[in-house]
Amino acid sequence: MTPGQEPATDDDLMMRFKGGDPTAFEGLYDRYEAQLFGLCMGLLGNRAEAEDALQEAFAKVVDRRESFEPLGRFRSWIFTIVRFTCMDRLRVSNTEQRFLTRVDSSDELASPDNALLARTDVERLLAELPVDQREVLVLHRLHGFTQAEIAIMIESTEAAVRQKVYRALKTLRKRMQGMIGPGA
Repeated sequence: MTPGQEPATDDDLMMRFKGGDPTAFEGLYDRYEAQLFGLCMGLLGNRAEAEDALQEAFAKVVDRRESFEPLGRFRSWIFTIVRFTCMDRLRVSNTEQRFLTRVDSSDELASPDNALLARTDVERLLAELPVDQREVLVLHRLHGFTQAEIAIMIESTEAAVRQKVYRALKTLRKRMQGMIGPGA
């Protein structure tokens, strides 16, 4: 890139890759690897399986490049591919008790009282959430997707996503208060 030149958008890179430029794919991989790995870890809870899912998802991006349309939604498109890859792995292995291993300290669950909880306790509480609730929390709280974007990704309604987020947070707060106890 020359001085003063704007960096290529995700859509630009994907269209270049679609046109045969392998360096464009490398640019997309570099931009999204860490975020997508975080999503895989959040949904699968196992480093080796998350790494495999990430590679599988990027292989799907390569395979599906011809179907990509540049509508300014590359980020949602690739997160959806990764999400489906992880959900397929959960279904195949039938292990919905895998847990989120990252907790964002800026999450609204953080409070002086909640600071008394050990990280492993929080991870265990998150593991007990139904996978659909855990999924929307990972996408919304850790990856910053709006509820409308998540609704598109999981083929649901924004109201249903909002309800899942609400129920998940309510459940987590209730369980955390139970762990801390009234005298804390």
